[in-house]
Parts: sequence; C-alpha cells; structure tokens
Amino acid sequence: MTAIPDKIKAIRDHDAGIVKIGTSYEDAYEEALRIQKKTGALMVHPYEDPLVLAGQATVGMEILDDNPHVDTVIVPIGGGGLICGIAFAVKNVDRSIRVIGVQSKNAPSMAEAFRVGRPVPVQTKPTLADGMVIKSASEITLAIIREYVDQIVLVSESDMKKAILALLREDHVLAEPSGAASVASIMCRSPPELGDNVAVVVSGGNISIDYLSGLLTRHKN
Repeated sequence: MTAIPDKIKAIRDHDAGIVKIGTSYEDAYEEALRIQKKTGALMVHPYEDPLVLAGQATVGMEILDDNPHVDTVIVPIGGGGLICGIAFAVKNVDRSIRVIGVQSKNAPSMAEAFRVGRPVPVQTKPTLADGMVIKSASEITLAIIREYVDQIVLVSESDMKKAILALLREDHVLAEPSGAASVASIMCRSPPELGDNVAVVVSGGNISIDYLSGLLTRHKN
C-alpha cells in the first residue's frame, strides 16, 4: 500500500472506509472488484467510465471558454482519463489545437503504449508522482489518446520538484508531483516549441505535508 498518509487521512475525514491492499493501483483495483461483486456496491472506474470521461471533457470546454485562441494544451497523464476528455473536447472544436501529455520517466506506461501502438507492461521505478503509476496502459484510453493526442513527453523527478516549487513561489499554487508534471515539461522545454497561447492543466494538490516541508527546507534559498 503506497498511498501517502495525507490522502488516507482525507478519505477518513469524509467518513469513508479504507481497505489497505497490495502495492499498486492494479492490486487495489482487483480488490475493489472483489468487494463490488460481494456487496453490489457501485463501481466507478477512475478512467474507463464514459461518464467520468465526459466529466473530464468539461475541463477542455472551460479552457476554450477562457481562451478561444489557445493553440496548445498540456495535461498530466496517469490512466489517461483526464487527457482523453480534454483532448476529445478541444479537438472537436478545433482540430489544429495541439494536445500534449506528460508522464513521469519512472512510470511511462502510456508514453510507451503511445510509442508502440498498444498497451505493454513497463518496468516502473519509485516516483513522487504516485497518481501516474499504472503498470500497463488502458486499451480504452489509449485508443482515444492515439486519435486525439499529438505527443507524450516524459519528465524527471527533479523536473517535478522544481515545478512544485515554481508553482508555489510564482503563482501561490500548491500542486502534487503528478499535477505539477505539466509545468515541469515547460520548464525543461519539452517539447521546445509550444505556440503563443498555451494552457497548462495542473491537476491535484494531494501532496504530503512532510514531503513538502522537506522540499521547502532543502530549497529555502
């Protein structure tokens, strides 16, 4: 079980039950399916549910409402639900808008699937971006990504740390490593050419207070 303590506390604070199982998203998902079959509870998939994808698409529409002239949208990728919804929305309004996904170099499941054209198991390494760790890409989200996403780039652990600090210092935005990955890609100029109107999606503020405190102490100057 690898969820950070702050996330677990937030769930408990909402009076939800917690089952600790395994060491990966896949382990947790298999246990959730078992519980669903046993109890009849409603199962909501985090990225393969069409209603979830439709909800994510509203982010793309909000981006266009805010800036109708946007030419590039950069989105973090875990399972792919967020980028699928956003890409579908903006590309169906203007096919020329570039959509770029960002993953951790230590957990490149969708980037590798995008490269070879099919889901393949990848060897993941420990990463700050726990929200991005999927062992193998989803066939459902990969199909949408291959149609609507232009490129997927990878960022390092160091890149994400710098992005977290930059967001705090410059914009007073608290982002978890997964959410800051999109900003990290810009800071390390990957890809190098982005256009004049760039929308950067920063998704998630579930960062460990202990980790953040240590990061700020190490970079206080």
